[in-house]
Amino acid sequence: MDPVKSFFLKQQTKKLQALPNRYQWKQFFKSCSKKEKIILKFFVFSIFVSLILLLGCKTTISSKKIPQIGGTYKEGVVGEPHYINPVLANYNPVDQDLCKLIYSSLLKYNGQGKLVNDLADSYKIIDDGKAYQVVLKKNIYWQDGQKITADDVIFTVKTIQNSAYRSPLYFNWQGVTIEKKNNQTIIFKLKNKYVHFLNNLTIGIIPEHIWHNISPNEFLISQFNLQPVGSGPFKLASVNTNGSKGKILSINLIANQKYYQPIYLKKIIFYFYQDESSLVSAAKNKQIDAFSLNNFSQIKQIDTNKYKLTKIVIPYYFGAFFNQRDKILQNKNLRLAIKYATDKKEIVNQVLMGHATIINSPIPPIIDGYQPLNSSSTDIEKAKSLFLKAKKTIIIKGQKTKENQAPIEITLTTVNQSNLLNVAKIIKSQWEKLGLKVNIKSYPIQDIEDIIKKRNFQILLFGEALTLNPDPFSFWDSSQADFPGNNISGYDNSKVDKILREARTKTDLASRIKEYQEFRTIVAQDTPAIFLYSPDYLYWVSKKFHGINIKKCNSVSDRFSQINQWYEYTKLK
Repeated sequence: MDPVKSFFLKQQTKKLQALPNRYQWKQFFKSCSKKEKIILKFFVFSIFVSLILLLGCKTTISSKKIPQIGGTYKEGVVGEPHYINPVLANYNPVDQDLCKLIYSSLLKYNGQGKLVNDLADSYKIIDDGKAYQVVLKKNIYWQDGQKITADDVIFTVKTIQNSAYRSPLYFNWQGVTIEKKNNQTIIFKLKNKYVHFLNNLTIGIIPEHIWHNISPNEFLISQFNLQPVGSGPFKLASVNTNGSKGKILSINLIANQKYYQPIYLKKIIFYFYQDESSLVSAAKNKQIDAFSLNNFSQIKQIDTNKYKLTKIVIPYYFGAFFNQRDKILQNKNLRLAIKYATDKKEIVNQVLMGHATIINSPIPPIIDGYQPLNSSSTDIEKAKSLFLKAKKTIIIKGQKTKENQAPIEITLTTVNQSNLLNVAKIIKSQWEKLGLKVNIKSYPIQDIEDIIKKRNFQILLFGEALTLNPDPFSFWDSSQADFPGNNISGYDNSKVDKILREARTKTDLASRIKEYQEFRTIVAQDTPAIFLYSPDYLYWVSKKFHGINIKKCNSVSDRFSQINQWYEYTKLK
């Protein structure tokens, strides 16, 4: 044998002989004391546990948590549904929330305020901006299994365009014709170029096979307004009422298995409350997972260990709108006096606890590209001087007012909602310093809708919702002064009309913003309204839910636009 190889074999044999055999191990344990045996066993056990933990850590590090299907999301809201129908649901926030979950639209805004495809697979702008061609996704279905086609889109638009159906979206669709190219392709043709038209395509589409036999007279009272069939991520499972009174207490939604994208949550329950005190009580008792508040004074009662607060930027604002059809309010000095008597800081600090941006124009600075508009601050002495001038020219019941006559009396109308009522009370105290007598009248939201339609108010404390790409035409152009237009003040300025009509045809954003800056200045000077504040939208969600990535929304209900990505449970991959 090779001498070198022989040497190494001998060394290995010696090493093997050096290891204790089975008999030697037994003798070793017998020779150990009781204390030594305990220490040895503990030592061996520690090594064993360490190996298991090390293996577990390695598995955890190499794995990641992914969403798992399941979970129930419970949302609490104040109010109750009336029309779960996107053709009608323009005034009631509860209706809008439910429509966003139950119906789909051609396009939608995501949680970052960007337009993305929904039912549309693609779209393109043609004919120099006067036509829009939309191609639908191939495999999209109604919740009852029927396939969605171009006919459903055409039916929805033509329903809105028919004034007999009384859709609040009526004016948005005037001057638009719609053609079917094939079952998947629709072409919208406009009389005039309209750069904001894509916003129109965010309306929910209703199924023709459900609604086509329902006449305009039956449309508002149809059972399908509370038994909707849509194509959104969730569908109606049940409606719970309090028996004979018929008041809706809750609505159960379940995941729509025919939706074109995967959904993680299995169920959503909406609980309806009469007021925010009841809503906060439900949150404190852990009966709901998510909610929002208008009455910010109750924020301190929220359990921050359970709920995570999300602040969402939404392009809407509140103001006091003067009805200029009213002869008293046609007096500009009176409107200016009221404007200078209004302390917006007091309103924002006392009612909104600082969670709002003070505004001075009909396009708030929270919208990209629009800087705050400088405006004169509260000046009670100037307000009193203007008020005295106004009193000399205002005619009440055929006679001019006199300085020592009974005070001018006006009515401030608003929604019967805690936040707005608190704002109204502060405004009343501020305006009455002038010598005005201010009466507050509040109504449920459905009654306010009728008051707005009839323009039956003097001063309306109300909110107006814009879009992230704003088009103020319907709110301020003189052609929109009557319902279903949204120019509730009855504002009429030919220069503003010209600006609004030209701006909505300009494709260049910078040019459009420049036009709207001039519009903002003119309206602020004319004072058809007192622009008060743009509130933060505060949304509390239980910390057990994930995937909620919302920063900016086009509307409050758009917070649900990506709810298919929300989840409660996870698993390791």
